Amino acid sequence: MDRLKLVLGTDDGKYLFPGHLGDSRIFRIYILSKDGEVTLEREIENTSPEEKSHGGEEKMKAILSLVGQVDLMVARKLSPNFKKIAATKPIQPVRVVADTVEEALEVLRRNYPMLESLVERRRNGERFEEIPRLLP
Repeated sequence: MDRLKLVLGTDDGKYLFPGHLGDSRIFRIYILSKDGEVTLEREIENTSPEEKSHGGEEKMKAILSLVGQVDLMVARKLSPNFKKIAATKPIQPVRVVADTVEEALEVLRRNYPMLESLVERRRNGERFEEIPRLLP
């Protein structure tokens, strides 16, 4: 696997959203190459509906539809939907301890081999509840 596609949330393009991914104003889709190169593929406004209940299926489905096919969903905070996605989808949720988007991307770069392994397992049909928490 030469690259991973990821989504992370931000409100301003500079700082990683401090809460759940689904509550951010903007989703940024990046391509992270095995050699460490990072490319911003696109930016998407979060138009998902407000939650009727925390961790609602409707919001999760809307966000998955907005971001399309990604390998990794990256956020600072664990959410109920991250747990559902980990257990049932081919997408690997990841928590990062970082303030800025650049810091988050650097943490992901340094952990590429481990992330690649988790994504490969998911691509092969495995579903598991593991959600790594990556430190700077």
